[in-house]
Amino acid sequence: METERLEKTNDEIEREMLAEAGITQVGDNEYGIDGKPYTVRFCGRTEDGFGLLWECDCPAAKFNPDKMCKHARLVADVSGRIADTLGYD
Repeated sequence: METERLEKTNDEIEREMLAEAGITQVGDNEYGIDGKPYTVRFCGRTEDGFGLLWECDCPAAKFNPDKMCKHARLVADVSGRIADTLGYD
């Protein structure tokens, strides 16, 4: 008799946390927002290494590229919670 696996993998935890927020990973460092036609991309870190750079292809992000749109903010916030939960830097 096989014993049931009790612990989830980091990938499973990450997928669940994204799904709970209405986010789907659609590619390497690319995320979709459920019900929206936009894609949010992780672009790397700032020059000082402390900040993360995100971009979104929504009209608000194109209109004001110096400000993070709500879609990118959502993905960034959830990614931060995932990193905290899993102990990533």
